[in-house]
Amino acid sequence: MSSTIQDQTPTAEEPKDGSSRASSGRTLRSEERRRLAVLAMPTTALALAITVVSTYLGEIARRYTHSTALIGVIVGSEGIMALWIPLLAGAWSDRLRTRIGGRLPFLVAGAIPATAALVVIGFLHSLLAVAIGASAFFAFYFIAYEPYRALYPDLLDSDEVAARAQSTQAVARGIGTGAALLGGGLLLSVARPLPFVVAAAVLLAVVGTFVTVLLGAAFPLGAGSHGRRARSCASCRS
Repeated sequence: MSSTIQDQTPTAEEPKDGSSRASSGRTLRSEERRRLAVLAMPTTALALAITVVSTYLGEIARRYTHSTALIGVIVGSEGIMALWIPLLAGAWSDRLRTRIGGRLPFLVAGAIPATAALVVIGFLHSLLAVAIGASAFFAFYFIAYEPYRALYPDLLDSDEVAARAQSTQAVARGIGTGAALLGGGLLLSVARPLPFVVAAAVLLAVVGTFVTVLLGAAFPLGAGSHGRRARSCASCRS
């Protein structure tokens, strides 16, 4: 009788074509790989810039004070900026509508002043000036970074590709951080401004290339276009 009961127990129906199992591990198309590579470009440059400042700012400040508390406040201003600027910039970029979308204006408006602040930090000659320069860099960094991160769901067509993007972004961040840690100390030993100037040059070049590529490609950057988010909302309404 027990065998009869077991035979009558309903089982989950296997998909006939096995598409659900195959889709999770499918190979990305060349266009999807290209898009992930393009999107990861600013991550490397931003990680390089923020790591250079966070790591070597203390060395600059130590020339003008021996107070670890003051140095900690200057370096810790990054955390203060991170509490509120990304929220404001991200929400504003959600509502902004321009011919190049709502995200790129924030990336450009943040990256260019952040580049200038990076260059200036290496040439400052007072603790107050270093603190102001560092605060300016952190503020503009977060103005650029949060809207840039929002480009991922905007420009990726599926949740599966978006999941792959996390690993791509992690690798790009690791490259930028590693380059800053390995090369920053060497550049600092050559000249005090050098790591900041090099990081600024990389940031400006990469962001400029990124914007140029996006504007020249068929990516949905137009006003009112928010990619997968917009398509998801449209499907929910229908």
